[in-house]
Amino acid sequence: MNYKIGERTYTCKKLVLGQLAQLEDLFKLLAGVQLSNMSDLFSVLGKEMPKLLAIILSEDGKPLKNKDVKELQEYLEEHLELDVALEILNDFFVLTPLPKLIEKVTTLISGMTQ
Repeated sequence: MNYKIGERTYTCKKLVLGQLAQLEDLFKLLAGVQLSNMSDLFSVLGKEMPKLLAIILSEDGKPLKNKDVKELQEYLEEHLELDVALEILNDFFVLTPLPKLIEKVTTLISGMTQ
């Protein structure tokens, strides 16, 4: 899914392993929190929203490993409109259904310990 933000074009794709470590601290903020919609997510993450979006977005033509998350975070803070931010988050969670992935990992681990 592509988004025009300022003068740049970004893509949101399924989560890859390299992004997991970057998202670890943000996932800790969400641990045990009941989220029923995107507004709840925005309320919990608050000022961390630009960082989350900087991690999950990739600029067209640039590999993820070359991305400067801090620079992109600052760019998004200046150029990204709230409605587009919520659209990106929604698209990300459709592409990467974290609760289902966590359930799969939990099932895998419990099967290994039996």
